Amino acid sequence: MLIEDIISGVAGADAFPFEATDIETVQTQMSLIVLAGEYAYKIKRPILLDFLDFSTLEKRLHFCEREVLLNRRLSPELYLGVVPITMEDGAVRVEGRGTPLEYAVKMKRLPDDRMMNVLLEGELVTGAMIDETASAVVDFHRGAETGPGIAGYGSPDSLEREMVEDLREVGAYTGETISSGALEEMSAFMSDWIREHRRLLLRRVEQARIRDCHGDMHSRNICLPSGAVDIFDCIEFNDVFRCIDIAREVAFLAMDLDAYDQPELSKRYVERYVELSGDDGLPELLDFYKAWLALVRGKVYSIPVVGTEISPGENKRSVIRERRYFELAHGYAGGHGAPMVLVLMGVMGSGKSALARVLAERNSLHVVDSDVVRKSLAGISPTEHREVGFGEDIYSKEMTSQVYGSLADTARRLTGAGYSLIIEASFSRREQRSALLDLAGETGVDMLFIECTARRAVLERRLIERQRAGEDCSDGRLELLSRQMEEFERPDEVPPEMLLVLDTGKPLEELADEVMDRIDAAMGRSLCPLCSERFGYDGENNDG
Repeated sequence: MLIEDIISGVAGADAFPFEATDIETVQTQMSLIVLAGEYAYKIKRPILLDFLDFSTLEKRLHFCEREVLLNRRLSPELYLGVVPITMEDGAVRVEGRGTPLEYAVKMKRLPDDRMMNVLLEGELVTGAMIDETASAVVDFHRGAETGPGIAGYGSPDSLEREMVEDLREVGAYTGETISSGALEEMSAFMSDWIREHRRLLLRRVEQARIRDCHGDMHSRNICLPSGAVDIFDCIEFNDVFRCIDIAREVAFLAMDLDAYDQPELSKRYVERYVELSGDDGLPELLDFYKAWLALVRGKVYSIPVVGTEISPGENKRSVIRERRYFELAHGYAGGHGAPMVLVLMGVMGSGKSALARVLAERNSLHVVDSDVVRKSLAGISPTEHREVGFGEDIYSKEMTSQVYGSLADTARRLTGAGYSLIIEASFSRREQRSALLDLAGETGVDMLFIECTARRAVLERRLIERQRAGEDCSDGRLELLSRQMEEFERPDEVPPEMLLVLDTGKPLEELADEVMDRIDAAMGRSLCPLCSERFGYDGENNDG
Protein backbone atom coordinates (compact mmCIF):
# COMPACT_ATOMS: atom_id res chain seq x y z
CA MET A 1 0.00 0.00 0.00
CA LEU A 2 1.36 3.40 -0.96
CA ILE A 3 1.46 6.31 1.47
CA GLU A 4 -0.59 8.32 -1.04
CA ASP A 5 -3.31 5.63 -0.95
CA ILE A 6 -3.43 5.80 2.85
CA ILE A 7 -3.67 9.61 2.81
CA SER A 8 -6.62 9.55 0.44
CA GLY A 9 -8.17 6.55 2.19
CA VAL A 10 -8.31 8.07 5.66
CA ALA A 11 -9.92 11.32 4.53
CA GLY A 12 -13.38 10.05 5.51
CA ALA A 13 -14.69 9.27 8.99
CA ASP A 14 -15.73 5.76 7.91
CA ALA A 15 -12.05 4.72 7.72
CA PHE A 16 -11.95 4.49 11.52
CA PRO A 17 -13.66 2.19 14.06
CA PHE A 18 -15.20 5.22 15.75
CA GLU A 19 -16.88 8.42 14.68
CA ALA A 20 -13.76 10.37 13.65
CA THR A 21 -13.61 14.16 13.59
CA ASP A 22 -10.88 16.70 12.88
CA ILE A 23 -9.01 14.36 10.55
CA GLU A 24 -5.55 15.58 9.54
CA THR A 25 -2.43 14.05 8.02
CA VAL A 26 1.12 15.18 8.75
CA GLN A 27 4.12 13.95 6.78
CA THR A 28 7.68 13.76 8.08
CA GLN A 29 10.87 12.34 6.61
CA MET A 30 10.16 8.92 8.12
CA SER A 31 6.45 8.74 8.93
CA LEU A 32 2.88 9.59 8.06
CA ILE A 33 0.87 10.73 11.07
CA VAL A 34 -2.91 10.53 10.88
CA LEU A 35 -4.82 12.58 13.45
CA ALA A 36 -8.44 11.59 13.99
CA GLY A 37 -10.62 12.61 16.91
CA GLU A 38 -8.91 11.75 20.18
CA TYR A 39 -6.25 9.55 18.57
CA ALA A 40 -3.08 9.74 16.49
CA TYR A 41 -1.77 6.98 14.22
CA LYS A 42 1.88 6.92 13.19
CA ILE A 43 2.68 4.89 10.07
CA LYS A 44 6.28 4.26 9.06
CA ARG A 45 7.35 5.00 5.50
CA PRO A 46 8.77 2.04 3.52
CA ILE A 47 12.26 3.56 3.27
CA LEU A 48 15.87 2.41 3.60
CA LEU A 49 18.45 4.95 4.76
CA ASP A 50 21.99 4.70 6.10
CA PHE A 51 20.71 4.81 9.67
CA LEU A 52 17.34 2.98 9.46
CA ASP A 53 15.65 0.16 7.61
CA PHE A 54 11.84 0.29 7.20
CA SER A 55 12.02 -1.48 3.84
CA THR A 56 9.70 -4.43 4.58
CA LEU A 57 6.34 -4.79 6.30
CA GLU A 58 7.87 -7.18 8.84
CA LYS A 59 10.51 -4.61 9.77
CA ARG A 60 7.94 -1.85 10.04
CA LEU A 61 5.87 -4.01 12.40
CA HIS A 62 8.97 -4.76 14.47
CA PHE A 63 9.83 -1.08 14.83
CA CYS A 64 6.22 -0.13 15.60
CA GLU A 65 6.26 -2.61 18.48
CA ARG A 66 9.68 -1.35 19.54
CA GLU A 67 8.44 2.25 19.48
CA VAL A 68 5.54 1.46 21.80
CA LEU A 69 7.74 -0.51 24.21
CA LEU A 70 10.43 2.18 24.47
CA ASN A 71 8.11 5.17 24.68
CA ARG A 72 6.02 3.63 27.42
CA ARG A 73 9.05 4.17 29.69
CA LEU A 74 8.27 7.89 29.58
CA SER A 75 4.57 8.15 28.72
CA PRO A 76 2.86 4.80 29.36
CA GLU A 77 -0.64 6.24 29.17
CA LEU A 78 0.04 7.88 25.81
CA TYR A 79 1.03 4.82 23.75
CA LEU A 80 -1.96 2.54 23.26
CA GLY A 81 -0.45 -0.17 21.04
CA VAL A 82 0.13 -1.28 17.44
CA VAL A 83 -2.85 -1.61 15.09
CA PRO A 84 -3.23 -2.83 11.48
CA ILE A 85 -4.16 -0.83 8.40
CA THR A 86 -6.24 -3.04 6.08
CA MET A 87 -8.31 -2.89 2.93
CA GLU A 88 -11.99 -3.90 3.20
CA ASP A 89 -14.36 -3.75 0.27
CA GLY A 90 -11.87 -1.62 -1.64
CA ALA A 91 -11.56 0.95 1.15
CA VAL A 92 -8.79 1.71 3.64
CA ARG A 93 -9.63 0.74 7.20
CA VAL A 94 -7.66 1.79 10.28
CA GLU A 95 -7.76 -0.98 12.90
CA GLY A 96 -9.56 -3.03 10.30
CA ARG A 97 -10.00 -6.78 9.86
CA GLY A 98 -8.23 -9.03 7.45
CA THR A 99 -4.64 -9.10 6.25
CA PRO A 100 -2.63 -6.10 7.41
CA LEU A 101 -1.22 -4.01 4.57
CA GLU A 102 0.49 -1.62 6.99
CA TYR A 103 0.82 -1.11 10.72
CA ALA A 104 0.45 2.00 12.85
CA VAL A 105 1.40 3.03 16.36
CA LYS A 106 -1.81 4.19 18.06
CA MET A 107 -1.50 7.06 20.52
CA LYS A 108 -3.68 9.48 22.39
CA ARG A 109 -3.86 12.75 20.48
CA LEU A 110 -1.99 15.58 22.17
CA PRO A 111 -3.22 19.20 22.21
CA ASP A 112 -1.38 21.11 19.47
CA ASP A 113 -1.40 24.36 21.41
CA ARG A 114 0.45 22.77 24.35
CA MET A 115 3.41 21.46 22.38
CA MET A 116 6.61 22.98 23.74
CA ASN A 117 7.77 24.30 20.35
CA VAL A 118 4.41 26.06 19.89
CA LEU A 119 4.62 27.53 23.37
CA LEU A 120 8.19 28.66 22.70
CA GLU A 121 7.13 30.43 19.52
CA GLY A 122 4.52 32.31 21.55
CA GLU A 123 7.03 32.95 24.38
CA LEU A 124 4.69 31.11 26.75
CA VAL A 125 7.12 28.63 28.31
CA THR A 126 7.64 29.48 31.96
CA GLY A 127 10.44 28.68 34.38
CA ALA A 128 8.08 26.35 36.25
CA MET A 129 7.47 24.36 33.04
CA ILE A 130 11.22 24.02 32.55
CA ASP A 131 11.63 22.85 36.16
CA GLU A 132 8.91 20.22 35.69
CA THR A 133 10.51 19.04 32.46
CA ALA A 134 13.94 18.75 34.09
CA SER A 135 12.43 16.77 36.95
CA ALA A 136 10.71 14.37 34.53
CA VAL A 137 13.94 13.85 32.58
CA VAL A 138 15.95 13.20 35.76
CA ASP A 139 13.41 10.60 36.90
CA PHE A 140 13.55 8.92 33.48
CA HIS A 141 17.35 8.82 33.39
CA ARG A 142 17.56 7.36 36.89
CA GLY A 143 15.56 4.35 35.77
CA ALA A 144 17.02 4.07 32.26
CA GLU A 145 18.89 0.87 31.53
CA THR A 146 22.68 0.76 31.55
CA GLY A 147 25.36 -1.93 31.46
CA PRO A 148 28.40 -3.05 29.45
CA GLY A 149 26.48 -3.43 26.18
CA ILE A 150 25.07 0.09 26.45
CA ALA A 151 28.19 1.72 27.90
CA GLY A 152 30.21 0.86 24.80
CA TYR A 153 28.22 3.40 22.78
CA GLY A 154 29.77 6.18 24.87
CA SER A 155 33.40 5.26 24.27
CA PRO A 156 35.59 7.84 22.48
CA ASP A 157 36.10 5.51 19.52
CA SER A 158 32.36 4.91 19.13
CA LEU A 159 31.63 8.64 19.32
CA GLU A 160 34.31 9.41 16.74
CA ARG A 161 32.84 6.93 14.26
CA GLU A 162 29.38 8.43 14.68
CA MET A 163 30.74 11.97 14.43
CA VAL A 164 32.62 11.25 11.19
CA GLU A 165 29.45 9.83 9.63
CA ASP A 166 27.38 12.87 10.65
CA LEU A 167 29.97 15.26 9.22
CA ARG A 168 30.01 13.29 5.98
CA GLU A 169 26.24 13.55 5.67
CA VAL A 170 26.23 17.29 6.48
CA GLY A 171 28.85 17.74 3.77
CA ALA A 172 26.12 17.15 1.17
CA TYR A 173 24.51 20.45 2.21
CA THR A 174 27.52 22.76 2.11
CA GLY A 175 27.03 25.87 0.05
CA GLU A 176 23.50 27.13 0.65
CA THR A 177 23.12 26.69 4.40
CA ILE A 178 26.63 25.98 5.74
CA SER A 179 29.96 26.93 4.22
CA SER A 180 32.69 24.39 3.62
CA GLY A 181 34.99 26.50 5.79
CA ALA A 182 32.56 26.44 8.72
CA LEU A 183 32.15 22.68 8.35
CA GLU A 184 35.93 22.21 8.36
CA GLU A 185 36.16 24.24 11.58
CA MET A 186 33.37 22.14 13.11
CA SER A 187 35.14 18.94 12.10
CA ALA A 188 38.41 20.11 13.66
CA PHE A 189 36.69 21.26 16.86
CA MET A 190 34.81 17.99 17.38
CA SER A 191 37.76 15.76 16.52
CA ASP A 192 40.11 17.75 18.77
CA TRP A 193 37.56 17.75 21.60
CA ILE A 194 37.18 13.98 21.60
CA ARG A 195 40.95 13.49 21.49
CA GLU A 196 41.59 15.96 24.32
CA HIS A 197 38.79 14.66 26.52
CA ARG A 198 39.25 10.91 26.22
CA ARG A 199 39.77 10.53 29.96
CA LEU A 200 36.60 12.50 30.68
CA LEU A 201 34.57 10.39 28.24
CA LEU A 202 35.95 7.17 29.70
CA ARG A 203 35.15 8.42 33.20
CA ARG A 204 31.55 9.05 32.12
CA VAL A 205 31.40 5.43 30.95
CA GLU A 206 32.79 4.21 34.30
CA GLN A 207 30.22 6.34 36.17
CA ALA A 208 27.35 4.64 34.26
CA ARG A 209 26.36 7.94 32.63
CA ILE A 210 25.75 6.11 29.33
CA ARG A 211 22.15 4.92 29.37
CA ASP A 212 19.34 3.78 27.12
CA CYS A 213 17.83 7.25 26.76
CA HIS A 214 15.24 8.93 24.52
CA GLY A 215 17.64 10.07 21.81
CA ASP A 216 15.53 12.80 20.24
CA MET A 217 14.48 14.98 23.17
CA HIS A 218 13.77 18.39 21.64
CA SER A 219 10.83 20.78 21.98
CA ARG A 220 8.73 19.20 19.21
CA ASN A 221 8.66 15.93 21.15
CA ILE A 222 7.47 17.43 24.43
CA CYS A 223 3.91 18.40 25.32
CA LEU A 224 3.05 20.48 28.38
CA PRO A 225 -0.64 20.09 29.21
CA SER A 226 -1.64 21.62 32.52
CA GLY A 227 0.21 19.96 35.37
CA ALA A 228 1.95 17.33 33.26
CA VAL A 229 4.95 16.69 31.03
CA ASP A 230 4.48 14.27 28.10
CA ILE A 231 7.72 13.29 26.37
CA PHE A 232 7.23 11.10 23.32
CA ASP A 233 8.64 9.85 19.99
CA CYS A 234 11.96 8.46 21.17
CA ILE A 235 14.40 6.82 18.74
CA GLU A 236 13.42 3.22 18.13
CA PHE A 237 15.15 2.48 14.83
CA ASN A 238 18.84 2.77 15.80
CA ASP A 239 20.35 2.03 19.23
CA VAL A 240 23.39 4.21 18.46
CA PHE A 241 21.22 7.34 18.60
CA ARG A 242 19.46 6.33 21.81
CA CYS A 243 22.18 4.72 23.96
CA ILE A 244 24.02 7.89 24.85
CA ASP A 245 25.53 9.94 27.64
CA ILE A 246 22.76 11.59 29.65
CA ALA A 247 24.70 14.86 29.14
CA ARG A 248 24.05 14.52 25.43
CA GLU A 249 20.32 14.10 26.06
CA VAL A 250 20.24 17.20 28.28
CA ALA A 251 22.29 19.15 25.72
CA PHE A 252 19.72 18.42 23.00
CA LEU A 253 16.85 20.28 24.65
CA ALA A 254 19.21 22.99 25.97
CA MET A 255 20.43 23.57 22.41
CA ASP A 256 16.87 23.67 21.10
CA LEU A 257 15.92 26.29 23.70
CA ASP A 258 18.91 28.34 22.53
CA ALA A 259 17.61 28.00 18.95
CA TYR A 260 14.35 29.61 20.07
CA ASP A 261 16.37 32.52 21.54
CA GLN A 262 15.65 31.40 25.11
CA PRO A 263 19.15 31.14 26.66
CA GLU A 264 17.77 31.84 30.13
CA LEU A 265 15.41 28.86 29.90
CA SER A 266 18.23 26.75 28.47
CA LYS A 267 20.49 27.60 31.38
CA ARG A 268 17.70 27.04 33.89
CA TYR A 269 16.97 23.61 32.41
CA VAL A 270 20.60 22.53 32.69
CA GLU A 271 21.02 23.92 36.20
CA ARG A 272 17.81 22.33 37.43
CA TYR A 273 18.82 18.98 35.92
CA VAL A 274 22.27 19.15 37.53
CA GLU A 275 20.75 20.14 40.87
CA LEU A 276 18.27 17.26 40.89
CA SER A 277 20.60 14.62 39.44
CA GLY A 278 23.82 15.56 41.21
CA ASP A 279 25.69 15.22 37.91
CA ASP A 280 27.94 18.24 38.41
CA GLY A 281 30.32 17.04 35.67
CA LEU A 282 27.65 17.47 33.01
CA PRO A 283 28.36 21.15 32.11
CA GLU A 284 31.87 20.22 31.00
CA LEU A 285 30.42 18.28 28.05
CA LEU A 286 27.62 20.70 27.23
CA ASP A 287 29.08 22.82 24.43
CA PHE A 288 30.57 19.80 22.64
CA TYR A 289 27.25 17.99 22.54
CA LYS A 290 25.32 21.18 21.78
CA ALA A 291 27.56 21.81 18.76
CA TRP A 292 27.18 18.25 17.51
CA LEU A 293 23.41 18.12 18.01
CA ALA A 294 22.84 21.52 16.38
CA LEU A 295 24.76 20.21 13.38
CA VAL A 296 22.59 17.08 13.27
CA ARG A 297 19.42 19.17 13.65
CA GLY A 298 20.46 21.32 10.70
CA LYS A 299 21.04 18.16 8.69
CA VAL A 300 17.60 16.77 9.57
CA TYR A 301 15.90 19.96 8.37
CA SER A 302 17.92 19.71 5.15
CA ILE A 303 16.45 16.32 4.25
CA PRO A 304 13.34 16.77 2.04
CA VAL A 305 10.15 14.90 2.89
CA VAL A 306 9.78 12.23 0.23
CA GLY A 307 6.70 12.49 -1.95
CA THR A 308 5.67 15.98 -0.89
CA GLU A 309 5.73 19.27 -2.71
CA ILE A 310 7.30 22.10 -0.72
CA SER A 311 5.93 25.59 -1.29
CA PRO A 312 8.42 28.45 -1.80
CA GLY A 313 7.42 29.90 1.57
CA GLU A 314 7.93 26.62 3.42
CA ASN A 315 11.22 26.03 1.62
CA LYS A 316 12.41 29.46 2.78
CA ARG A 317 11.42 28.69 6.37
CA SER A 318 13.26 25.35 6.15
CA VAL A 319 16.42 27.05 4.89
CA ILE A 320 16.21 29.60 7.73
CA ARG A 321 15.91 26.74 10.27
CA GLU A 322 18.87 24.91 8.71
CA ARG A 323 21.01 28.03 8.83
CA ARG A 324 19.95 28.78 12.41
CA TYR A 325 21.05 25.36 13.65
CA PHE A 326 24.26 25.38 11.62
CA GLU A 327 25.08 28.86 12.96
CA LEU A 328 24.43 27.63 16.50
CA ALA A 329 26.72 24.65 15.94
CA HIS A 330 29.49 26.90 14.63
CA GLY A 331 29.01 29.28 17.56
CA TYR A 332 29.24 26.53 20.19
CA ALA A 333 32.41 25.27 18.54
CA GLY A 334 33.93 28.73 18.94
CA GLY A 335 34.14 28.19 22.70
CA HIS A 336 33.99 30.83 25.42
CA GLY A 337 35.95 33.92 26.31
CA ALA A 338 38.43 33.87 29.19
CA PRO A 339 36.75 32.14 32.14
CA MET A 340 35.98 33.90 35.41
CA VAL A 341 34.74 32.83 38.85
CA LEU A 342 32.42 34.92 41.02
CA VAL A 343 32.61 33.74 44.65
CA LEU A 344 29.56 34.85 46.65
CA MET A 345 30.27 34.56 50.37
CA GLY A 346 28.68 35.61 53.64
CA VAL A 347 26.72 34.32 56.62
CA MET A 348 23.27 32.78 56.34
CA GLY A 349 20.59 35.25 55.30
CA SER A 350 23.10 37.63 53.74
CA GLY A 351 21.44 37.49 50.32
CA LYS A 352 23.96 35.32 48.45
CA SER A 353 21.37 33.13 46.72
CA ALA A 354 19.20 36.00 45.51
CA LEU A 355 22.18 37.90 44.09
CA ALA A 356 23.55 34.73 42.50
CA ARG A 357 20.25 34.22 40.65
CA VAL A 358 20.25 37.76 39.24
CA LEU A 359 23.89 37.59 38.15
CA ALA A 360 23.37 34.16 36.61
CA GLU A 361 20.33 35.30 34.65
CA ARG A 362 22.12 38.41 33.37
CA ASN A 363 25.21 36.57 32.23
CA SER A 364 24.03 32.99 31.45
CA LEU A 365 26.36 31.58 34.12
CA HIS A 366 26.28 28.23 35.88
CA VAL A 367 25.72 28.46 39.66
CA VAL A 368 27.41 25.98 42.00
CA ASP A 369 25.46 26.11 45.28
CA SER A 370 27.21 24.64 48.35
CA ASP A 371 23.84 23.60 49.83
CA VAL A 372 23.08 21.49 46.76
CA VAL A 373 26.61 20.04 46.71
CA ARG A 374 26.43 19.15 50.41
CA LYS A 375 23.12 17.32 50.07
CA SER A 376 24.28 15.56 46.91
CA LEU A 377 27.36 14.28 48.78
CA ALA A 378 25.07 13.16 51.61
CA GLY A 379 22.82 11.33 49.15
CA ILE A 380 19.67 13.31 49.95
CA SER A 381 17.36 15.56 47.94
CA PRO A 382 18.30 19.28 47.74
CA THR A 383 14.90 20.13 49.22
CA GLU A 384 15.20 17.75 52.20
CA HIS A 385 15.83 19.76 55.36
CA ARG A 386 17.99 18.73 58.32
CA GLU A 387 17.23 20.68 61.50
CA VAL A 388 20.43 19.82 63.33
CA GLY A 389 22.77 21.74 65.62
CA PHE A 390 25.67 23.87 64.44
CA GLY A 391 28.46 21.62 63.08
CA GLU A 392 26.40 18.42 63.43
CA ASP A 393 25.29 15.68 61.01
CA ILE A 394 25.81 16.77 57.37
CA TYR A 395 27.31 20.01 58.71
CA SER A 396 30.16 18.26 60.51
CA LYS A 397 33.73 19.47 60.03
CA GLU A 398 34.53 16.40 57.89
CA MET A 399 31.53 16.86 55.57
CA THR A 400 32.15 20.60 55.28
CA SER A 401 35.74 19.89 54.23
CA GLN A 402 34.41 17.58 51.50
CA VAL A 403 31.97 20.25 50.31
CA TYR A 404 34.64 22.94 49.92
CA GLY A 405 36.99 20.46 48.28
CA SER A 406 34.25 19.66 45.77
CA LEU A 407 33.60 23.37 45.11
CA ALA A 408 37.29 23.96 44.34
CA ASP A 409 37.46 20.85 42.12
CA THR A 410 34.38 21.97 40.18
CA ALA A 411 35.84 25.46 39.68
CA ARG A 412 39.12 24.01 38.42
CA ARG A 413 37.36 21.61 36.05
CA LEU A 414 34.86 24.08 34.58
CA THR A 415 37.28 26.99 34.18
CA GLY A 416 39.71 24.55 32.59
CA ALA A 417 36.99 23.80 30.05
CA GLY A 418 36.51 27.54 29.40
CA TYR A 419 33.40 28.18 31.51
CA SER A 420 32.72 31.11 33.79
CA LEU A 421 30.68 30.29 36.89
CA ILE A 422 29.29 31.48 40.22
CA ILE A 423 30.11 29.66 43.46
CA GLU A 424 27.79 30.37 46.38
CA ALA A 425 28.78 29.36 49.91
CA SER A 426 29.47 30.98 53.27
CA PHE A 427 33.28 30.67 52.92
CA SER A 428 33.46 31.64 56.57
CA ARG A 429 37.02 30.36 57.10
CA ARG A 430 40.30 31.26 55.44
CA GLU A 431 41.09 27.60 54.76
CA GLN A 432 37.87 27.33 52.74
CA ARG A 433 38.90 30.26 50.54
CA SER A 434 42.52 29.18 50.11
CA ALA A 435 41.90 26.55 47.42
CA LEU A 436 40.19 29.09 45.17
CA LEU A 437 42.95 31.64 45.75
CA ASP A 438 45.46 28.95 44.83
CA LEU A 439 43.49 28.22 41.64
CA ALA A 440 43.58 31.89 40.66
CA GLY A 441 47.32 32.07 41.36
CA GLU A 442 48.15 28.86 39.50
CA THR A 443 46.00 29.33 36.41
CA GLY A 444 45.51 33.08 36.14
CA VAL A 445 41.72 32.64 36.15
CA ASP A 446 39.98 35.93 36.91
CA MET A 447 38.26 35.69 40.27
CA LEU A 448 36.13 38.09 42.30
CA PHE A 449 35.14 37.38 45.92
CA ILE A 450 31.87 39.17 46.74
CA GLU A 451 31.16 39.41 50.46
CA CYS A 452 27.44 39.84 51.06
CA THR A 453 26.67 41.73 54.26
CA ALA A 454 23.56 43.07 55.96
CA ARG A 455 22.47 44.49 59.31
CA ARG A 456 21.66 41.91 61.99
CA ALA A 457 17.97 42.80 61.92
CA VAL A 458 17.85 42.21 58.15
CA LEU A 459 19.60 38.84 58.50
CA GLU A 460 17.12 37.74 61.17
CA ARG A 461 14.09 38.85 59.18
CA ARG A 462 15.28 36.98 56.08
CA LEU A 463 15.91 33.78 58.00
CA ILE A 464 12.46 33.89 59.60
CA GLU A 465 10.79 34.48 56.22
CA ARG A 466 12.84 31.76 54.53
CA GLN A 467 12.12 29.21 57.24
CA ARG A 468 8.43 30.04 57.09
CA ALA A 469 8.34 29.58 53.29
CA GLY A 470 10.30 26.31 53.43
CA GLU A 471 11.12 26.47 49.72
CA ASP A 472 14.88 27.16 49.94
CA CYS A 473 17.35 24.26 49.98
CA SER A 474 19.33 25.98 52.76
CA ASP A 475 19.06 24.71 56.35
CA GLY A 476 20.09 28.09 57.81
CA ARG A 477 17.98 28.96 60.87
CA LEU A 478 17.76 31.93 63.20
CA GLU A 479 19.13 29.99 66.20
CA LEU A 480 22.34 29.18 64.26
CA LEU A 481 23.09 32.74 63.13
CA SER A 482 25.01 33.97 66.20
CA ARG A 483 27.38 30.99 66.14
CA GLN A 484 28.16 31.43 62.46
CA MET A 485 28.74 35.16 62.86
CA GLU A 486 31.15 34.50 65.76
CA GLU A 487 33.18 32.03 63.70
CA PHE A 488 33.23 34.05 60.47
CA GLU A 489 36.82 34.99 59.63
CA ARG A 490 37.24 38.26 57.77
CA PRO A 491 38.62 37.78 54.23
CA ASP A 492 41.73 39.88 54.96
CA GLU A 493 43.88 37.44 52.98
CA VAL A 494 41.96 38.15 49.75
CA PRO A 495 43.78 40.82 47.71
CA PRO A 496 41.76 44.08 47.60
CA GLU A 497 41.50 43.94 43.81
CA MET A 498 39.78 40.54 44.15
CA LEU A 499 37.30 41.58 46.87
CA LEU A 500 33.99 43.45 46.69
CA VAL A 501 31.94 44.04 49.86
CA LEU A 502 28.22 44.67 49.29
CA ASP A 503 25.45 45.77 51.62
CA THR A 504 22.61 43.56 50.39
CA GLY A 505 19.99 45.80 51.93
CA LYS A 506 20.01 47.58 48.56
CA PRO A 507 17.78 46.48 45.63
CA LEU A 508 19.07 43.39 43.85
CA GLU A 509 19.37 45.05 40.44
CA GLU A 510 21.45 47.84 41.97
CA LEU A 511 23.74 45.27 43.59
CA ALA A 512 24.12 43.42 40.29
CA ASP A 513 25.03 46.71 38.60
CA GLU A 514 27.79 47.22 41.18
CA VAL A 515 29.20 43.78 40.44
CA MET A 516 29.11 44.32 36.68
CA ASP A 517 30.73 47.75 37.01
CA ARG A 518 33.51 46.24 39.09
CA ILE A 519 34.08 43.50 36.51
CA ASP A 520 34.09 46.01 33.66
CA ALA A 521 36.58 48.26 35.46
CA ALA A 522 38.90 45.45 36.50
CA MET A 523 38.72 43.15 33.47
CA GLY A 524 37.50 45.41 30.69
CA ARG A 525 35.14 42.76 29.41
CA SER A 526 31.71 41.14 29.75
CA LEU A 527 31.20 37.89 31.62
CA CYS A 528 28.76 36.51 29.09
CA PRO A 529 30.10 35.13 25.77
CA LEU A 530 26.76 36.02 24.17
CA CYS A 531 26.53 39.62 25.41
CA SER A 532 28.39 41.29 22.55
CA GLU A 533 26.15 39.53 20.06
CA ARG A 534 22.79 39.80 21.84
CA PHE A 535 23.05 43.09 23.72
CA GLY A 536 25.60 45.14 21.75
CA TYR A 537 28.18 45.13 24.53
CA ASP A 538 31.20 47.24 23.52
CA GLY A 539 33.43 46.94 26.57
CA GLU A 540 32.52 50.41 27.85
CA ASN A 541 29.15 49.80 29.47
CA ASN A 542 26.79 47.02 30.41
CA ASP A 543 23.05 47.45 30.37
CA GLY A 544 22.49 43.83 31.43
